[in-house]
Amino acid sequence: MNDKTSITALMSSFGRAFHTENEVHPVFADPLAKELMTAEEYEAVQGYILNGAHFFEPDLDTSGLTGKEIVRLLVNKHIAPSPLCRAAYTESLLKNIAQTGIKYLNSRYYGSFCRPAYCGHPCR
Repeated sequence: MNDKTSITALMSSFGRAFHTENEVHPVFADPLAKELMTAEEYEAVQGYILNGAHFFEPDLDTSGLTGKEIVRLLVNKHIAPSPLCRAAYTESLLKNIAQTGIKYLNSRYYGSFCRPAYCGHPCR
């Protein structure tokens, strides 16, 4: 079995975590996203984004911007939108399911949604 973490999962978790930590009014706040990664993975993904800024935005003028500002711009424009939309939709869906009394939902995408408030399962 391959023990390597998916780069897609890392990028999605990083995008949700960074957005949660750095936006005053986040589209979706996911306080558990950073816990899904090691500190080394978080720093590595941040470094990949910063070092690959011109891949995402070939004409980006980074003069006068801090590293954090560059990462924030790239996360909000290129990395976080899809994971944030999926997460917000999933949260809404799970809230509706919980209100209707459904006890089981089979899904491949939960992100960090396995929370007792939704499913009654002690996730940790």
